[in-house]
Amino acid sequence: MIGPRRSLFVEGLRWLAVLAWAGVIWWLITLSPEKMPGIGFIDWEDKVGHVGVFGVWGLLICWAASRPAGSLHALSRTGVAVMSMLAGAAYGLLTELYQAGIGRNADVLDVLANVVGAVLAPYLYFSSKLKDLVRRVTAKRGGRIRRFARQARSSPSKADAEGSLRPPEEPAEER
Repeated sequence: MIGPRRSLFVEGLRWLAVLAWAGVIWWLITLSPEKMPGIGFIDWEDKVGHVGVFGVWGLLICWAASRPAGSLHALSRTGVAVMSMLAGAAYGLLTELYQAGIGRNADVLDVLANVVGAVLAPYLYFSSKLKDLVRRVTAKRGGRIRRFARQARSSPSKADAEGSLRPPEEPAEER
């Protein structure tokens, strides 16, 4: 039996995000060094930028390539991680070769920083601690909202803005 699957539209949107980020990377490498956004307080900010940009791209690849367990074309975590790392290494090398072709500084350390970002991405994506943190943060935000909505549905006239179920107080009559 084939397990759950996402719609083709959702699949397409995920891969469109990967392609859009690749476009952002390509746009960044075509900028002149003076126009490049910088961190400013780190001497080796260029390498941090490479790791970050290719790390985000690797995360997007992992997100797009991961499918629910049991689906027809599901890849293992290892398969997704290898795909992310190889794509990051190949695109990182391609961007540096392109920079050398247009007269910008092409650096082997930049390629290495691109690969480091692509290698870190699957680790972060599949990290159970990171997933637990995301779950906790989203549960705290959504938990209060869901609790209030549940209370409001059960007794809409009694729920106040704070989420309690106290009946509205009526002024006491004087005798």
